[in-house]
Amino acid sequence: MTIAQPPAAEDEPKGLGGWLILVMVGILVAPFYGLGHLDVLAAFMKEPLPGHLNKFLGFELIAYVVTSLAFPIGLLVVMFMKKRYFPRLYVAWALVNIAVVIVHMFVAAVFFGNLFQTRATSLLDVLLSGLWRAVGLYGVGIIYMRRSLRVRNTFIN
Repeated sequence: MTIAQPPAAEDEPKGLGGWLILVMVGILVAPFYGLGHLDVLAAFMKEPLPGHLNKFLGFELIAYVVTSLAFPIGLLVVMFMKKRYFPRLYVAWALVNIAVVIVHMFVAAVFFGNLFQTRATSLLDVLLSGLWRAVGLYGVGIIYMRRSLRVRNTFIN
């Protein structure tokens, strides 16, 4: 037996507004940002690499398209439909993005350490900027999804 939550008071924030707009803008921008960094991955796929690294980069490309392009578009659909599970999906997506950046840093250092400084924009620069972006933006987004009255009133209650 579950106890129903009381409805939100009229003066409490509800709907797609307030600080939730920043989360929405972040999700809207994510696919374009992902497309912008796809060229870095494509450049490394053109390098003459051993077979196992080419297979790894192919898998990486698929994972990148899912996490950076497809998932944010799905999140937008769920958000605009005001589905109850949107906050949980957003937190899961944010945690996956943070974990992916950390794993990328490790894998890049092990497999592609000699390629870090071969271009004007090195792989290390891209990974470090991605880490700061992931921890900063996604970390704030996770805290907001967990604590916000607007999120609770819009999606959960």
